[in-house]
Amino acid sequence: MAIANELAQELSRLEAEFGMTPSARSRIQVEKPKVLSSWDRFLLARDRSGGAE
Repeated sequence: MAIANELAQELSRLEAEFGMTPSARSRIQVEKPKVLSSWDRFLLARDRSGGAE
């Protein structure tokens, strides 16, 4: 049982390290791109025209 407890603790540490827990995800900062990609422009145009049919 001690091995299972150690593995559970290690897994919790790894999840936090890689942003896989709710609290870790709240600390992730992502900048928005300054230039839209062609895919982003396509999606915006599609949304403005009424979306997918």
